[in-house]
Amino acid sequence: MVNRAIPFLFLALAVLQLCDMHSTLIAAQGRGEQNSSIVWLANSLSIEWAVPLVKMLDLVVIGLFFGAWKRSGGIFNKQIFVCLTLIAVVYIFVVTNNYSV
Repeated sequence: MVNRAIPFLFLALAVLQLCDMHSTLIAAQGRGEQNSSIVWLANSLSIEWAVPLVKMLDLVVIGLFFGAWKRSGGIFNKQIFVCLTLIAVVYIFVVTNNYSV
């Protein structure tokens, strides 16, 4: 079961990144960004460029992590399952909080 769930969790994490980008841009209109890295980057660019840039980088990292998992042969499937699940739960709260503003 864990083996079949992991690709879904990677996909869910990628979709949550896109939702986080959208919700952050929507929320940015009503309040300030809380992520200090994005604020620093937005000072040079703008929030409309900084957030998508960071989220693209996040998607690349997720893709690289997925590729590494595929090549690993399932050695750490249980640990990866737990980590991806926890990350997804955190992002669900982040996105929900952003949309609630």
